Amino acid sequence: MSKQGMMRNVVSGREIKPTVVIKVSGKTLVEGKDYRLKFGSEYRVPTAAGTYSLVAEALESGSYSGSIKIGDYKLFSSPFKENIQYALSPVTNSNFMLDATGKRPNVGSNVTIWTRNNGANQMWYLKLGADGYYTIKSAANDRFILDAAASSPKVGSNVSIWSSKNQDNQKWTIEPSTNGSYIIRNAANPSLVLDAAGISPKCGANVSVWSAKSQNNNNQKWTIKTLNDVYTSLDSLAAQNKSVIADGTYVIYASAVGGNPVLDVKNGATNEGANIQLAASNASANQAWEISHSGNYVLIKNKRSGKYLSVASNNSLSGANVIQSANADVRGSKWIFLKNSDGSFSVRSALYTGISLDVQAGKSAAGTNIETWMSNSTKAQKFKLVSVPAQVAKCENTIDTTGYYCIKSIRDNNLQLDVNAASTANNANVQIWSATKMPWQLFRFEYVNGYYRIISAHSNKALMVQNNSLVPGANAVMYTASTADNQLWRAQKNADGSYTFFNKKNGYALYVGSVSPKAGTNVCTSGYSPTSNEQKFKLERVTNLMPTGLYNLKSALNASQVLDVTAGSGANNANIETWTNNAEIAQKWNIQAVAGKENVYTLQAVCSGKYLADNGLGNAVQVASGIDTKSQWKASIVGGSYVLTNVETGKALDVTNSKVASGTNVGTKVITNGVNQRWNLVTTAPLPNGTYIIRSRVNTSQVLEIVGSSTGNNGNVAMWKYHGGGNQKFNFTRNSDGTYTVVNCNSGKALDAAKGASSAGTNIAQFNQKNQKNQRWYLVYNSDGGFKLVSAANSQVVIGFNGSSPTNGANVCLVKDTNASSQHFKLEKTTYVPPMPAPQRDMLNKAQGYSSGTGYLIMVNRATHKVGVFKGSQGNWSYQHYWSCVTGAPGSPTITGVYRTTGYKRMSLTTDSRARWCTQISGGYFFHTILASESELGNSLSHGCVRLAIPSAQWIYNNVGRGTTVVLYN
Repeated sequence: MSKQGMMRNVVSGREIKPTVVIKVSGKTLVEGKDYRLKFGSEYRVPTAAGTYSLVAEALESGSYSGSIKIGDYKLFSSPFKENIQYALSPVTNSNFMLDATGKRPNVGSNVTIWTRNNGANQMWYLKLGADGYYTIKSAANDRFILDAAASSPKVGSNVSIWSSKNQDNQKWTIEPSTNGSYIIRNAANPSLVLDAAGISPKCGANVSVWSAKSQNNNNQKWTIKTLNDVYTSLDSLAAQNKSVIADGTYVIYASAVGGNPVLDVKNGATNEGANIQLAASNASANQAWEISHSGNYVLIKNKRSGKYLSVASNNSLSGANVIQSANADVRGSKWIFLKNSDGSFSVRSALYTGISLDVQAGKSAAGTNIETWMSNSTKAQKFKLVSVPAQVAKCENTIDTTGYYCIKSIRDNNLQLDVNAASTANNANVQIWSATKMPWQLFRFEYVNGYYRIISAHSNKALMVQNNSLVPGANAVMYTASTADNQLWRAQKNADGSYTFFNKKNGYALYVGSVSPKAGTNVCTSGYSPTSNEQKFKLERVTNLMPTGLYNLKSALNASQVLDVTAGSGANNANIETWTNNAEIAQKWNIQAVAGKENVYTLQAVCSGKYLADNGLGNAVQVASGIDTKSQWKASIVGGSYVLTNVETGKALDVTNSKVASGTNVGTKVITNGVNQRWNLVTTAPLPNGTYIIRSRVNTSQVLEIVGSSTGNNGNVAMWKYHGGGNQKFNFTRNSDGTYTVVNCNSGKALDAAKGASSAGTNIAQFNQKNQKNQRWYLVYNSDGGFKLVSAANSQVVIGFNGSSPTNGANVCLVKDTNASSQHFKLEKTTYVPPMPAPQRDMLNKAQGYSSGTGYLIMVNRATHKVGVFKGSQGNWSYQHYWSCVTGAPGSPTITGVYRTTGYKRMSLTTDSRARWCTQISGGYFFHTILASESELGNSLSHGCVRLAIPSAQWIYNNVGRGTTVVLYN
């Protein structure tokens, strides 16, 4: 018998059967001899708790001797009282309870662990019997006790409740374990203990008896507590954490769900029971909470209503709603703040162990309910606090408020503050973007009572914290300027010369929202860190306010009206007007700064290479030179737009009489800064898609052409005197990467650097379009009014010719870019009408003599094996399609004459299922698909029907209805 078994028998007072073999310290007690057990100095079972030595003494010759010490044992008095209800929880989760299934369990009801529900089926009476064992009786039905299945339970035997039979499988020993927990052994087999299935049991896990495992198996350890025990434990926890949060006024936000939403009284209500929810921070009083202490517990009072954050009806269960209440004395209004390792807080309820303030389902949306839930350390139970109001000291006026600045991220000098999409609307988002000199990236500073207001040059609106948000991550936007604190910023100059800007309203620093910023990274505010480069900005004063490059100039009167050279003229003194934006080159202007003159520019018309000027008579014209002061303009910013003042006359570029209409004259007037004198710049592509002649800039009579009007691959490109042929005209199409593909109108083939090469000397020819870099070209505008065609494969080479001036036959190739005029080309807009082959032209002429019952007419020329589809009406037909076809074989010719389609269609012919998409002409004659391959087209092979390529037959099937005239002829 083991020591444990010996101890059990001693406690229970059972008689040791003489048939039992007992070994003590390795020695077998002799049957027939008398022994006595001695506890310390006593020869009886002790009744008091304490530590005792257990000794076996044998009766030898009438006296006891031969003492054998078995060991030292600690005896406990029972910690449990009769007629007191206890809750038993597995150590793995204090919100799971030992549960007899059903509100009023019956005999045989299964026992599981279940989420605490405060029901009597989760409460138990523990009664210690005279035999030293406990019976565990259900408080829901005191006729039933905890029972391990069968009189001799085995590993895995189920536990249920059953009527008392006074058997050992219904009796239990309760042994102290670690941290105040207990192990509950079955009396019928002490090696088996009460066990909740699984290492981390879930709700509904079955309870059985199982072999006792290591001390780390918390599913076999149980806490046994009364409600008073729970309150005592909570009181102790509150005392330990009293100083975690100081008294004061705070905003409380859910820090882990995303977006940092705050605790909010719904609709700002002040009534008893008003619901608590999440909302975006807005600095309202219904989002401010006054924290104080009641004893060791925390009270959380709403600033607007004066009522306390409280659990509705003092419900201690998971899922209980959180409201505001005037009663601060109940446990439902008392809380314990626990600090987490990430700096956030868990907020425990004083109602029950392991119940925490919780964001329902861990959502972040405004209106998400606040409740209590079993403590689980998830994102739904993490909160942070912000002390309000923020304390932001004033700063000295050290920034020059007369100038404009780019506000650059210290992490990347090419990234700076930018108003998204150049918006002028309230709440326009602020981000960082690649540096330009555009006005939506320029800002000025206004000093206001110790703080700065940061004003956009583009919109004249102020940088502010959106919605008065008081939490980290509050977004930065632009808004109509006011005296509000969320538009005021403390400028702190750092040791490295950068600035950190603190918002007066929330106290947080302006912040680029990424440690690896890129164009489009959002700008917000966040808690200050002296080492954070995301909160440091460099101010770069801008002396030249306008950007340089190609732009449209839109009138501030109406964005659809832009500065335009009348009729796209190339003449000196051609007039300037406004016209509806059409993206043509007459509306594109090359803006360049004048060297040595601060904030002075020339505006060169791309269509002519001439410069915007004041003619001295109050009119705007274009002139040949940009050197004269009459063609130079000084820029200023008014209301987010540019005012252009002529350097020579001192007058502003002005839309005459503020008229909004195409063709309105543009002149110069005395500066008023009126809307009709304001202009907005919009970046523009170098060239609109279209058809162009590529003229040499040094000899405009010489153009690029495809030699010999070749239509084949590798047709050579050379210079030749302009004669207007299609081989001298090219279609320019802009690609998504900003390059252009240049396709000859006559051949349909693209300008191509031979064999994919990109070095100087590589020949330029034409080739099938492949969308590869050797067929893509950047267009770069030059101040001489010409364009360079730069290879997308090698930015160091451009299209050019040998020599300084072209002659007939001069070969075109890639040359090293030297920016010489001989490498520049004038692109002249033109049109191209492909010549029509004689048979096609004859069909068109013939068609004009026919009418049709629909808007379509179909002509079939049996001799040329062509089908023409026309749209329009008699005498006014135009080509919709022109296709090759198959007509009838000599033995089964296609009919001739004039017919009207019947409207009858079928997916395939019954005589040959390969003939599909069938549209009836007349009788057994149909339009339908070819039978095998397109090699059939252009031949006389059919049984009389007109066969077409699959897409062509489908088009007729889908678009030609009943009554369409079909003319079949030779």
